[in-house]
Amino acid sequence: MLELVTAAIKSTIEIITAVDAASKDRRATEYRSKRDILVRALRELYFTPSGTRSLLKSLAQGERPAQEDIKAILSEFNDAEWSVGREIENLDFDLLINSKSITLEAAEQLHELRYGKSQLRSRLQGALNEPLTFGQPIDPGEAQALLEEVEALNRRISTLERSLNYRAEGT
Repeated sequence: MLELVTAAIKSTIEIITAVDAASKDRRATEYRSKRDILVRALRELYFTPSGTRSLLKSLAQGERPAQEDIKAILSEFNDAEWSVGREIENLDFDLLINSKSITLEAAEQLHELRYGKSQLRSRLQGALNEPLTFGQPIDPGEAQALLEEVEALNRRISTLERSLNYRAEGT
């Protein structure tokens, strides 16, 4: 009889151990999955060195880039609006607050980035699209101010991405 009880207890312990391990694996996967989504969103929001940033740098220095370069950069910038919009949806505070894989502080910062990117993108479109498409000059001071906003937003994005990206070395 004692052997049956011992076998039953041993079996129960093995089941509990397996369920606990599966639960930990599931939580770890959910944690990684949510962070991967956020890292992807942040990388989509980041203004890369080529494209809009390089155009703003040239304009801030009083240069007039070739019309073909302007067209290519603005096309890429405008075409990216849909993918940026999709990723911005992942940064909604009401969605983020339900995830325990990120802190409230990070959720708030991500939500603020969402609006910062949207507003800056809108200002960039207004300042660059029509004037550059029709060959009108851009004030270097205005280009410099926009460039500074882009770089400030990029710094915030980089800081958050570093804190969320568990895959990157050194984090």
